[in-house]
Amino acid sequence: MMRLSKIRYWLVWIGVIALLITLPKMLYLPLKGYWYQRKGLCFAISSGFYPGVYTKSKAELAIPELKKSLEFYFPSWESHFLLGLAYSQLEDYAEAEREYLSCLRFNPGYAKTHYNLGNVYYHMNRYDEAMKYYARCLEIDPTFAKAQKNLAVAREMRRRGLRGR
Repeated sequence: MMRLSKIRYWLVWIGVIALLITLPKMLYLPLKGYWYQRKGLCFAISSGFYPGVYTKSKAELAIPELKKSLEFYFPSWESHFLLGLAYSQLEDYAEAEREYLSCLRFNPGYAKTHYNLGNVYYHMNRYDEAMKYYARCLEIDPTFAKAQKNLAVAREMRRRGLRGR
């Protein structure tokens, strides 16, 4: 009986020591990822526009920081959303599409993601898909005036037969 309690005692202490060794790493990585995400957002804010709308030079600076945030702070729909904005500003619409779709996987109820994905498809001349995402944006937020306007423009482009790809 005495021998078993000593074994339990030492096993508990070994567990506590192991926890103390791994705990800083468990706390450090998400905080580091959060820091990179905020640093990428700072590039957006310092561009002088609505937070998240980059100038081209700021977008180029923000992309590596936001990618680092995804390495440490996964899953983060905000990082995917901000990456989508940055790629859209650089007119890399295929990458923007990928990031917005990743954002929707984590947060499907965010109207701005649907709106921006509609804009990406519009610039890629995929008007049917653009209309679909503008409509989803309006389902989530019926007062989103820009989505209403862009939906009407995409309908007009489709009506004229400018279907694109």
